[in-house]
Amino acid sequence: MSRFNESRREVNKTWGDWRWQLRHAVTGVAPELEAFGIPRADAERVQRRYPVKLTPYALAQLSPDNPADPLNRQALPCAEELTPEEGMVADPFAEKTRAACCYGLKQRFPDRVLVMANDQCAMACRHCTRKGLLKGAEVVRTPAQLAAAAAWVKAHPDVREVLLSGGDPLLLSDGRILAFVRAFARLPQIDAVRIGTRVPVTLPMRVTPELARRLGAFKKVWV
Repeated sequence: MSRFNESRREVNKTWGDWRWQLRHAVTGVAPELEAFGIPRADAERVQRRYPVKLTPYALAQLSPDNPADPLNRQALPCAEELTPEEGMVADPFAEKTRAACCYGLKQRFPDRVLVMANDQCAMACRHCTRKGLLKGAEVVRTPAQLAAAAAWVKAHPDVREVLLSGGDPLLLSDGRILAFVRAFARLPQIDAVRIGTRVPVTLPMRVTPELARRLGAFKKVWV
C-alpha cells in the first residue's frame, strides 16, 4: 500500500470517529466561519448569548456560496437570533417554570413525560427551542436520579411514553444510553421510549451498528 493510501485511510478512520468529531468541534467565533461571510461583530454578539458549536461533519455539509441555504441557517450564528419576531418567547413551552414531577422529569401531557438525559449537543442548532435554557438545566445524571424518575413513572400508569431529551441523549456512552432506555422500557405500561436526537444528521458516525442493535433489542425504542 502506498504512503498516500495509508494517509487517506488514516484520515477516513479519524473522520469516522465520533469522539474525534466532538473533540474538534468548531466553537465560538472560529476562523472557519469567515468562509461564510458572517460579520465578526455579529458572530461575537450572538455567541455571547447563544454559543456556536458544530462538528467538522456538520460544517462540511454547509454551503459557503449560498448564505440562505437551509443547512447554513440551522448551523451558523445570525444577528436575527437576537431580534426575535413579535410573539416569540425564549421559553415557548414554559419548561423553565413548569413544575417538575421529580428531578429532571417534566410532564405536559397525561400520557407522556420528558426526561432530561443530557445538556450537550453535537451542534448548537440556531432554531432550538432550548438553546438558551440548557445551561443549568435539571439533568438526570446519577443512578439514584434515574431510579427516582422511573419510580415516578411506574407510580403513574397513565404514562405510556417517555421521551429522552436534552441536549442530545445519543452523546452519552452506550452504557448510559442503554441504562436510560432500560429503566423505562422494562415497565409494562410503557409503549415507547423515544430518543429526541439530531445526531443522525449532525454526527451520524455516533450511531454505530452495535448501538443500533442493542437499542433495537428493546422493541420499544423510537428515534
